[in-house]
Amino acid sequence: MPQWTLNVKDFPRRNRFPFRVRQIYHCSEMALPPACRTWDDFELCLRLSSGTDFTEDIVDGKIMKVPCPNAAWRLPGSVWDQPSHSVRNVISFRYSPDVLKTMGLLGMETESSVRSFAMTAELEMLIAKFYRTIYDLYTPGAPDTLDWVCFSLMATLRLQEKSDASSQSAGDRIRNASIWFRTHYAEKIDIDAVAAANGFSHDHFFKVWKKHFDLSPVQYINDLRLEAAARQLKETSLAISNIIRSVRFAGEYMFYREFRRKFGMTPAEYRRPSAGKKS
Repeated sequence: MPQWTLNVKDFPRRNRFPFRVRQIYHCSEMALPPACRTWDDFELCLRLSSGTDFTEDIVDGKIMKVPCPNAAWRLPGSVWDQPSHSVRNVISFRYSPDVLKTMGLLGMETESSVRSFAMTAELEMLIAKFYRTIYDLYTPGAPDTLDWVCFSLMATLRLQEKSDASSQSAGDRIRNASIWFRTHYAEKIDIDAVAAANGFSHDHFFKVWKKHFDLSPVQYINDLRLEAAARQLKETSLAISNIIRSVRFAGEYMFYREFRRKFGMTPAEYRRPSAGKKS
């Protein structure tokens, strides 16, 4: 299902772990309507992708326009207004307000805000474990695992936030941008906005990027789109024109030209069963 909510607060636990999840939510590529809400629980919402370059929220009257992936930290009493329709892929988990006191004792104080994060291998592993666990929640011990996975996601994000952009090397921030491109290549990309989100001016971003990658940012993104198109040619029967649109390539003529440059053959030739096989 594209969207669901599951109350898990009454699922039996085997331990006394203080961070017990009350509710989990998932939304996959679904258009969410404008909404305004005052929160009564504490929730962490991970926006893994969005139909636009940025998510936009008005939090307690303050406009927050933040690139994905990002995390929305919603504290009790905060007012969140989503002013426009947005297609998003999100997971979230909610706690009783009491956990905020425990978080404070652990040095994990937070405030209502939206903050971008780098999708690291550790976070990818935890998110995958989150999905595996929720599909097995009626197995004894699974709710305890869910509590631990959600807490680990929260703690990992907090640690990453403390290592802010000012303390990261330029190379680390460039690699963060490249990871963002890898997970958003099928969307409309504003390179200057991605540069700014990682603490770069336009000129400095391109100068540092050149030290770490042989391809320019535009060529790098186009190569990601070509590779995605090549996978679809082999794995689906979609029309080539539909594949070009799905990977967000800028025009059919350029796609055919760049595809031949990269793969040494036309898309139709590449799609043939014998293409790419070694004798």
